[in-house]
Amino acid sequence: MNTRSQSLCAWSGPVYVLLFAGGMIGAGFFPPPPESWSAAQIAALYTDHPTRIMIGILFVMAAQGLWVAFSSAVTVQLRRVEGRHSVLAFTQLALAALTPLLAIFPMLYQAAAALRPGEHPADLIQVLSDLTWLPFIGAWFTVVPQWLVTGIVILGDQRQRPVFPRWAGYANLWLARSEERRVGKECRSR
Repeated sequence: MNTRSQSLCAWSGPVYVLLFAGGMIGAGFFPPPPESWSAAQIAALYTDHPTRIMIGILFVMAAQGLWVAFSSAVTVQLRRVEGRHSVLAFTQLALAALTPLLAIFPMLYQAAAALRPGEHPADLIQVLSDLTWLPFIGAWFTVVPQWLVTGIVILGDQRQRPVFPRWAGYANLWLARSEERRVGKECRSR
């Protein structure tokens, strides 16, 4: 087992969070623009600060490979728990591999909205902005199951010295449940 590589991949998780959050905040997309904003307000968001948006997008996109590296380290450890036929560990890895696509494509739409400030009608920029935020809702379909299977495997570890602390299993289940409740609440409010 190459502990140095695994450690490097494990530390890519916190770096991912910093780059992703820093990029979204730096671009001015945290919090996201309210649904009540008009096309003109959305267009102004993109046309007033195109350079800031592009730099933020680069940070968010650069972070995506780190998510897969972090999740790969988690998968290796989950396989230690599950054994040779690690169905849930591989499920977690497959979901982790899909998740960055739910950030990369939206960032491309944001880049398109900010690319030529003032040259596109406000309605088009609003559509690109809407296309940006909808896939983040879709992340629910990869991230929540990823947290669920990770929590299940961690809590199923019956060893004297488990690979992960039990609180990590509960934390994964809590994250999954919290996200499910948040998305459900948003859907019901519409």
